[in-house]
Amino acid sequence: MGLAVVLRDSEGNMLAARCEMRRGCLPPAAAEAQALLLAISLCREMGLERVQLEGDAKTVIDAVSSTEIDYSWMGHITEDIKLELNFLVHSRVSFVKREGNKVAHSLAKYAVRNCISKSWRDVPPACICDMLALEHSALVA
Repeated sequence: MGLAVVLRDSEGNMLAARCEMRRGCLPPAAAEAQALLLAISLCREMGLERVQLEGDAKTVIDAVSSTEIDYSWMGHITEDIKLELNFLVHSRVSFVKREGNKVAHSLAKYAVRNCISKSWRDVPPACICDMLALEHSALVA
């Protein structure tokens, strides 16, 4: 299974990216929740506090955004995410359609194909350069 996150600034430029190849298989919502934890971890490593986290698993985003305790089968993960979000003082979590998350999905596939876990800062990996450039040009237009 592959997990990936891409951190961007407010102009859409990549700040950092991380992908991880993990053994085993999780249901899609649990994998998305793990990717959200990975994103929070990367933000904390970089000292970022003012972040907008986006994900395409509505059930995960809704559970993390809720003030209610999550007693579902995945509740322990969503409650961990809520605790970790406390370290990102000015954070916001929002849902995006899958089309808005293509770069991260592409990077996750790269992790699985190449059996790697890797991080990048400032300079994106070649496998997502074109996608980032296309999305950036759409933002600027």
